[in-house]
This record gives sequence, structure tokens and C-alpha cells, in this order.
Amino acid sequence: MIETSATIQALCYILDKIKQADKLKLVKLLFIADKYHLVQFGRTITNDDYWAMPYGPVGSTAKDVLSLDPDFLSEEEYKYAVEMLKPVDEHSFVHDEVEDFHIAHGKHIEAFRNTFLSWR
Repeated sequence: MIETSATIQALCYILDKIKQADKLKLVKLLFIADKYHLVQFGRTITNDDYWAMPYGPVGSTAKDVLSLDPDFLSEEEYKYAVEMLKPVDEHSFVHDEVEDFHIAHGKHIEAFRNTFLSWR
């Protein structure tokens, strides 16, 4: 069973560490965290179903949460996601107000993700 709140909390944890990110970066980092947790502990953090997409794997629940899709999320989950993820626009989210914003270049994520060849 997929726990939507676990996905929201995992995304919030990621945002807490990097402060601001777009949807693509968040789904890539969440996949890496899930994959790492699966290898280390035998289960994923989110228990999400991953689909192969042109830019890499995407968790279906993570996609719906980041889209803030009211058709997928219950009223409670929707309010929780909006409160915790703080959308900046339709593509980006922020954890806190950030003046100086620096994110590691996307190639670092891609290089790390490629160490787990099973997503292909």
C-alpha cells in the first residue's frame, strides 16, 4: 500500500536539505533515496510504483503529489502537501524562504543515479 504522507514527508526532507528544486530534480532525488533504501533495507521509503519515463524513473505517487492533483489526493493530503511543499510556481517548490540559492548541478544527480543501472 502506498503511503502518500510518506511520499510528502520524503519530498519535504529533500527540500529541507536543498531548499528549492523543480519537479524533475525532486523525483530524481526521491528515486535515488528509494533505491538506496531498497538496497540497504529491502524496501523503499515510499513504496511507490516507478515508471520508466524519457528523463528517468518517476514514482506515480510522487508525480501526483508534485502536481498537486486534487483528483488523486484527498482533501487532507492536498492541504498537507501544499502546506509542506510550498509551491513557488507550477514547476518549482521551496522549503523555506531562500535568498542565496545554490543547487548542485544536475549532472551530479545523473552520475549518481547511473550507478543504479536497474532503472533502465
